[in-house]
Amino acid sequence: MVAWPSGKAEACKASILSSNLSATLYTKLMTLYVVSTPIGNLQDFTFRAKEILSSCDLVLCEDTRQTKKLLDHYHIKAKLISFFQHNELQKEDEIIRHLQKGLLIAIVSDAGTPLLSDPGLSLVQRCHKEGIKVEPIPGPSAILASLVLSGFCPIPFQFCGFIPKKQSEKRIFFESLLTYSGTSICFESIHRLHETLELLAKLVPQRIIGIAREISKMHETFVSNTAKNLSEQKDSIPLKGEVVLLISGKKETEEISDEELVKRLTQLQSTHSCTKKEAIEILCHAITISKKRLYNLLLND
Repeated sequence: MVAWPSGKAEACKASILSSNLSATLYTKLMTLYVVSTPIGNLQDFTFRAKEILSSCDLVLCEDTRQTKKLLDHYHIKAKLISFFQHNELQKEDEIIRHLQKGLLIAIVSDAGTPLLSDPGLSLVQRCHKEGIKVEPIPGPSAILASLVLSGFCPIPFQFCGFIPKKQSEKRIFFESLLTYSGTSICFESIHRLHETLELLAKLVPQRIIGIAREISKMHETFVSNTAKNLSEQKDSIPLKGEVVLLISGKKETEEISDEELVKRLTQLQSTHSCTKKEAIEILCHAITISKKRLYNLLLND
């Protein structure tokens, strides 16, 4: 990667022309940077992300006020352009022209990695079509953070975006999702969480569900239990913050050794502070196995 001067695009252009470099080198200026930003804790911001945003002519952001807080914290001076769901298509042509002229442009979301349930997909597709390089600047992601936090099986997993608002659409959404054998990850509004838990309790009462809230922030919390139990305890979940919902995969059908079963029961008791009886109840509905076998294992353990 060419290290361009911090004097922005015009200085880079002048440097190239004065040194008689080939036209192909100039195309390195035609780059859209997709920059990940902190999902809560401002210290989760990479050195590279700071360097890229500091050198950009324009930063496209969902909410200029939100991005300004981050840039001010790191003393980054950049021109912010509002770029969100309802104006991204109208601004796309102008942005492409700026990129073709050699302006350095980055796109960020309010938090986390852009394009994942955030604006920017159409712009990235257009850049590929126009021969403009797209360069990701990796960083925080609520999807991966919640997955490794949960203790749910991480492979395979699927990200399903935001859960639909309408009850009829939500039911169809879940009926498809719940047949998946791996972990499913969704975003949900805190204000619709109770309603969603009630629906899951009806559809899959004994499926293990995880709720990650305020990831990387001071009041980060994670709870997991059966859909039925979480629905019954929903009033104890604070209706505040950002929520990631994790849904364990469809029941396993393979034979599991006694040693592995004892290990899983022990982990359930330790991780979720539940009794032996509760651990057996959770596990016998998470996999295809009888309660009697689990009780015998614990009696002989």
